Amino acid sequence: MPLLVRSREVDVIFAIDGSADTSETYANGTSLIATSDKNALYMHNYTAFPPIPSTQQDFLEQGLTTRPTFFGCNSTTGGNMSETGAYPLVIYHPNHAGSNPGATNYSTFKLSYEHDEVVSFLDAAHELAMRGYPSPETPTEPDQQWPLCLKCAVVDRARARANINRTAECQACMDRYCWSDGIADSLINATNTAQNNTPSPQPESGATSLGSVSTFAGVAAALVGGLALLA
Repeated sequence: MPLLVRSREVDVIFAIDGSADTSETYANGTSLIATSDKNALYMHNYTAFPPIPSTQQDFLEQGLTTRPTFFGCNSTTGGNMSETGAYPLVIYHPNHAGSNPGATNYSTFKLSYEHDEVVSFLDAAHELAMRGYPSPETPTEPDQQWPLCLKCAVVDRARARANINRTAECQACMDRYCWSDGIADSLINATNTAQNNTPSPQPESGATSLGSVSTFAGVAAALVGGLALLA
């Protein structure tokens, strides 16, 4: 919420979601929905929140819990964050199993880690940060355009204020990563295709019976570290 204070005129927000919302202690969009709902109660002091799916089931069905997504790409205020109705572009990056389930969903009640667990955790978080949105046909291969797309998102509002059109490359990135309710059905289809093309590894989970809260700080720090490498 502090980043949404109107006077800050924030262009872009990185929402690194390490919540433990599912039975496997991964994120399912609950924190983003809660932020949107709370923001709606204080609109006189805060910027608007970009449109997002309304339920956790929507997040899951559309595959938004398995990859980074841009919310709020097509603001109508020309990048002017002080105008009524303006909202920042939110880069949502949830913690999820990736290709190494169990590596980043340890409970916060686990206070001691073996060296191999630490290495596995950091390797998995780095992979999540670098993989972007893989093609549904090849879901285990990282999106090679993800570093470029991340840069495009960060400068998008500033470009709009300067009346600079998106490059063809950035527009392609926005078409790929931006969410709108009009593409929900296509996202569901893409998610089903990706699931059908993804092997089903069965490693031991890091979650425990006490794992109602995942290691949010560790996941966030590792993801931010990986994202910094893309800059």
